[in-house]
Amino acid sequence: MESERSRILSDLSEKDLGRMRSPMMRAALYRVKGDEMMMRNTYGMLYRIETENLEKGIRKGMEKGRKEGRAREKKQIAMKMLRKKSYAISEVAELTDIPIEEVEKLAGSIK
Repeated sequence: MESERSRILSDLSEKDLGRMRSPMMRAALYRVKGDEMMMRNTYGMLYRIETENLEKGIRKGMEKGRKEGRAREKKQIAMKMLRKKSYAISEVAELTDIPIEEVEKLAGSIK
């Protein structure tokens, strides 16, 4: 099923307003139909909005990936520390900034 976003992007290249599939886009452009400059500006504005939204989504996804990667790395370090048996659970929690309950679960999975 095609999303509203993809219909809008497809409609940005459509010059025949009657063939536009997005009701939102069609209604907005019918209002400015008589003014070519206004229509071009509207196309440009809608394209910029969509591009900015896409970029925000990409940045959000990248940040989420970084956080997940840091959390995974902390767990790996904690596991190495626990396997050495040189560190107390409280020390591992303090040094890795992982909650003590989670470190206890990791320690339980090693035994």
